[in-house]
Amino acid sequence: GYRSAQPSPLHTAPLRETRYLALNTRLPPLDRPAVRRALSLALNRAALVEKVLQGGQRPAYSYLPPGLGGYQGTNHLTENADEARRLLAEAGFPGGAGFPPLEVTTWWASPATLEAIQQMWRRELGIEVTLAQREARAHLAAMVAGDYAIAFVTAIPDCDSVSDLLTDLTTGNPGNYPHWRSAAFDRLVGEGARQNSAASRLAAHQAAERLLLEEAPVIPLYFNTQNFLVQPRVRLWQTDRLWTRFYKDVTVE
Repeated sequence: GYRSAQPSPLHTAPLRETRYLALNTRLPPLDRPAVRRALSLALNRAALVEKVLQGGQRPAYSYLPPGLGGYQGTNHLTENADEARRLLAEAGFPGGAGFPPLEVTTWWASPATLEAIQQMWRRELGIEVTLAQREARAHLAAMVAGDYAIAFVTAIPDCDSVSDLLTDLTTGNPGNYPHWRSAAFDRLVGEGARQNSAASRLAAHQAAERLLLEEAPVIPLYFNTQNFLVQPRVRLWQTDRLWTRFYKDVTVE
């Protein structure tokens, strides 16, 4: 419809926003990195964005959005269902046998998104998860308190910098919904904040993200997009990648 109109009023703006699953690392068996990695490796993010979301979102093979604050990461998640099955078996759940039923909670994600993840885990790992919707405040309170198993989360940086998103996952931070503790990660994030040179800062941030992806307290899913309609007679409408809109120079013909 809107896409095929000429000129099209539909605009798609990529956002520096990561949508991810937080795993409660205090809750067995999610307290084990091998289990968390298996859950991450078993997902097909391209299928999620192309077949389910269909809104121009990009698969997230890293936690930090490329380009945020000029960040260009070299870390890249690889999806590998065979490796996921091997890790799960090594953790004592061959073919998903004996894996406890876990709940995935959200307050607004489309049911189709979570159902697709549920099906991928069932098909690739033989495990079952249930899906639950909570009211927004209850969902947030449960994540802060660690009263959940797996939660669907949006990471929107406050400013054009990756340190904001990394600091959220340091020990004791209120935004550390996985309740993950890593002294090495905390040290690297602190180093990144103290470095004066861009190259040293980048190196510390890349090392921190590499550790994050290896330990997998979070499972990045996709980088979000903003889809909106602007009539062709509206000129100089602008929006940035952090949800800011600029009205100053807008004119209507």
